Amino acid sequence: PRSHPPPTSPSRLVEESPPPPTAPHTRRRCPEPRPPQGHPSSPCFCAARAVDPPPCTAPRLLASLCRAARRCAATVCTFGLRAMAAPNRADVAAASLLSRRAMLPPGVALLLLLLLAAACPMGIRAQTSVTAVVGTGMNASSGVVLQAISEVEARASRPTDIIYRVVETAATVATDVSASTSAFGVRMEGLDATTFASMGGAGTTIQVPFALTPLSVYYNIPGAPAKPLNMSICLLSSLVTGSLTVWTNVEGINPDLKIVETSTIPKFFYDTTSASTRLLWRLLNTAAAAACPVPNIALITGTTSADPAASVLTTPYSFAVLLQPAGAAYQLKEAALEQGSSYVTPSGNDVAAAQVAYAALLPASYTSDWSSVSALGMSGTGVYPALAASLFVMRTAQGGTNSDQGPLLQALGKFLLSDEVQSWMPDYSMVPIGSATSSAALTALDTDVALGANTPYALEALGTTSAAGNNAQTVSATREDFASSAIAALRSEVAELRSTVSSRAPRLLRGSGSSAVSLFMWRTMDAFAAKSTSPVWMTYRATGSGTGESEIVGSPAGSTAATEFGCSDVGLASTSYISLVAAGAKLVHVPILIAPVSFFVNIPTDVMPKPQNLRLSSCTIAQMFMGGVATWD
Repeated sequence: PRSHPPPTSPSRLVEESPPPPTAPHTRRRCPEPRPPQGHPSSPCFCAARAVDPPPCTAPRLLASLCRAARRCAATVCTFGLRAMAAPNRADVAAASLLSRRAMLPPGVALLLLLLLAAACPMGIRAQTSVTAVVGTGMNASSGVVLQAISEVEARASRPTDIIYRVVETAATVATDVSASTSAFGVRMEGLDATTFASMGGAGTTIQVPFALTPLSVYYNIPGAPAKPLNMSICLLSSLVTGSLTVWTNVEGINPDLKIVETSTIPKFFYDTTSASTRLLWRLLNTAAAAACPVPNIALITGTTSADPAASVLTTPYSFAVLLQPAGAAYQLKEAALEQGSSYVTPSGNDVAAAQVAYAALLPASYTSDWSSVSALGMSGTGVYPALAASLFVMRTAQGGTNSDQGPLLQALGKFLLSDEVQSWMPDYSMVPIGSATSSAALTALDTDVALGANTPYALEALGTTSAAGNNAQTVSATREDFASSAIAALRSEVAELRSTVSSRAPRLLRGSGSSAVSLFMWRTMDAFAAKSTSPVWMTYRATGSGTGESEIVGSPAGSTAATEFGCSDVGLASTSYISLVAAGAKLVHVPILIAPVSFFVNIPTDVMPKPQNLRLSSCTIAQMFMGGVATWD
């Protein structure tokens, strides 16, 4: 071959002699070859490790190839150390490069590379094989899924590569999984019956729920009360279909909402194929909307937007219905949806009650048809009625020729259900699935996924020191990479900074109630603000005890209060207290002072020279107020 002459310096020459027999376990790394002046080059690293059986002879041949090609890619130099069933795109490219530099026919160059691959003992090449799987998932849950994938790749005891494509529609996920272009999928709600049947029906596909995601009604109404806008499912149906067009139509269940704007409400949506819009349509056809169903998704009207949340933020009197992760960053107001006799916001959702309600809906088998299983419209005290489940979907038959893929998919599904990943859910505006569901799902992944003779991955928890952590099929929390550790450190620092900023942020406290104590409250608040180490902004409205009580109780009782505290000259009415307890709200009474109830009189001194001597008994006072005593004499 016509190659450039090798460098003369031993430090720049790739060693060609085989490793000495007296040191069979030593490791050699060839230094980077430096070509003569004027010849562009990229680094060429030729590494070999001597093992028993006899050492691979490929490094010696590779050294010659590196000198001959002079500008060789890392693929060429490491080719002999990889397990190859057939040449891939990178191998063909490497052969083309070798052909040009060494002036060999392309076919000969590729054959030479394949022979080099075969020259190494199988044990060496198998050490560097990579388990690769491809998945497709929906945007709403992409944050937590991508973090889970990153952790699995970092913690696995062997090289893994999980490729994940983020899409907006559930139909795309179903298409990719059913056509086997993706080994797994993540979607909102179960596969439709047609797709499930096309994949083989019961027993062939497992669907594992791992999170619940709120479908939020975001709105931008200037001057709206601090408490959330109350909304029934039927009212929401009328707004999204255009039956109601102005905000004044919602004042009936929102007595504190006073709007003078009478123009048509701007509405923003993704298109009708998006997850948010299709989930909204499904919500409007649940039992919760039995009196006002929307039979055709085309009836949902509005302006399509690439970012509906951003559009709402910049458009007064507008609203959008979106999965909460899509709008949480904009800090928009969220409506409270009707649940029984109360109204519940996504942030006010009773997590434990929602988890119990969802677990009660699930079929006995995780490999059956789940097309009719939906968290949308769930009932229960304190349960936000617009929750959608995120599911991990994969085929159950995983015992084929790709022996590494099945165990890795199973391990990823289990990791999504782990306590660690479940604890991440609030960071992504999602709700943990609950111990009852996760326990049943973990059992299903063990029993329903058929790995054949393939070895499943073991998930090792943090703090475990067993030697099994280095077994071939292990995902260990004690094993990390720098990127994951750095991200964890950054998250911790961000949380600390948020805490610091929050502790120094102005606190808003609003109160109302008795006018008799107003001077006392205003003086107390001034003194408190002056002595506080963090900024405090407080107001008190002297509205009278009755108004103070109603604003702290909420309307209806148990809904978001209009104030943070109230003052009253009497205890809270029994009916209000009972309603609050029934709604799951807590209230504390704090006595702050004892004030005399005074009786002021105006009697001329010529009638009563010493009015201070006037004495009144309880009975006399009662008769005066009831009319029994009408004159001072």
